[in-house]
Amino acid sequence: MSFNISEFQAHASRRGLAKNNLFFMQITLPASISFIENTITTRELTFLCKSVNLPEMRIVNFGVKPLGFGITESRPTDLNLSNLPAVFMMDSDFGTMKFFHRWMQSIINYNTYDGTTQLDPQEKLPYQIEYKDNYAATIEVLLFSGNDASKVYHYTFGNAFPSQVGTIDTSWENQGEIMNLPVTFEFDRFKLEALELGQIAPSMFNQNGFLSSLSSINGVVQAVSQLRLPNNVQDFINQVTNVNTIFNAL
Repeated sequence: MSFNISEFQAHASRRGLAKNNLFFMQITLPASISFIENTITTRELTFLCKSVNLPEMRIVNFGVKPLGFGITESRPTDLNLSNLPAVFMMDSDFGTMKFFHRWMQSIINYNTYDGTTQLDPQEKLPYQIEYKDNYAATIEVLLFSGNDASKVYHYTFGNAFPSQVGTIDTSWENQGEIMNLPVTFEFDRFKLEALELGQIAPSMFNQNGFLSSLSSINGVVQAVSQLRLPNNVQDFINQVTNVNTIFNAL
């Protein structure tokens, strides 16, 4: 099938093409560190977010030989998620920098400049690490369609926190360019617009099902241990009962 420019234009006009400059990033902080919004609010950071590199999703594969020899086949073993890099523009009060530096301090108190004990607002000792529930936030990134504002693709990253506040380039030769602050976030929960949602049916992996399975396995083990050659009619009936117990449990 040959490429037809008119057909391409027709499809592009009908569906529209997304643009990479229509996005929205929102950070929701836990109440335990909401005090850092005194430097700059998360609402203001939304409009100072210059760019976000949405992370790739990569399935980790393991090579196997199904027949023990021959061509190696790839089988999935895990899902690998990269981090979430973003770039924020610096305001003239340096509130952006203060915000992320204080967020980093809420994770590990690095305020030990003069060698004395300096407590942070959460009363952590120098280099004391906070519990994750007290500093992990929720980050949402929304992608908008250029043709229809109601069309949105939604990313949600849970248990997110800044793992790196990057370097800042300063130079007399920059001709007064806007100062940018790169920040890298880590996360271990995520939800995408495309995910199919449903309920997990009760199985042997939930609490009640797992205990029931253990009970069944224990019954099978006991039944198998009692199997032996019958010595009389009653013993034969008991052996048949044990066999039925095994088959009913499987």
